[in-house]
Formats: sequence, C-alpha cells, structure tokens
Amino acid sequence: MAKFRRVLTSLWENEDYLSLGSAGAKLQFVYLVTNPSRTESGLYRVSKSTMYALTNSTWRDFQKLSRSPLIEWDDSKGLVWIVSAVNPTYFRPNPNIWISVKNDLRQWWPHPLALALVEKYRHHYVELMEYKP
Repeated sequence: MAKFRRVLTSLWENEDYLSLGSAGAKLQFVYLVTNPSRTESGLYRVSKSTMYALTNSTWRDFQKLSRSPLIEWDDSKGLVWIVSAVNPTYFRPNPNIWISVKNDLRQWWPHPLALALVEKYRHHYVELMEYKP
C-alpha cells in the first residue's frame, strides 16, 4: 500500500476531467487516484459507499464518472480500473512497480478490465507485449 501518490498538475486541464462537471464526480476521481487501496496498475476493488462518504458525493456523481473515459467500472465485482494509471506519457515504472502491476493482473486475470489494461498498453511496454499470467 502506497503512502504517496503523484498527481499531475495537468489534471486541472484534462478535458475528460473537466467534462465531469460536478465537484462530486471530480473529487471521486481524485479519491480513486489517491486512496490508500489504489494499486500500481490502477486495477483494484473499491467500496462506492466508502467513497461517497469520504468525498461527500453521490450516486449521480459516480454515474458521471463511470461514463467518462477516466475509469472503467465493474459493478458486480466493485472493481475499478483507472485507465491512465500506467499511461506511458508519465508512468515510468521501475522493476518493483512492474512486479506490482503483474501481481494485480494475475489477481484479476482474465477479468475484462485486466484484459483491457493489457490491450491498451501492450504496445508501449515490453512487459505487456506477450503478457500471460
């Protein structure tokens, strides 16, 4: 569990983030990016009720966020994937981080969100080109 998360200042200019509209949806995204349960891959289980309570936000806010390209969500599993978590624009993993990412993938394989993560970034990282758990 990380005690520190880097949040890029470009978040405040990100079209997808700005288009969320409500402060509640924006705060939910910041929570998902920075909360202590977040994994290196951005693929992890989260409690919506805890998120609502900690961010003083609502289901309607989450509907806006879950329809955005910022996250993918599986309600049946309570599983979220922060799509940009391993974005090559700013994600420069060291070997220990790759161990964490691969462990996350192994835990959720072959869930559609794990498959989507590998598919989206396989051409950017040698570690994902031929990933098999």
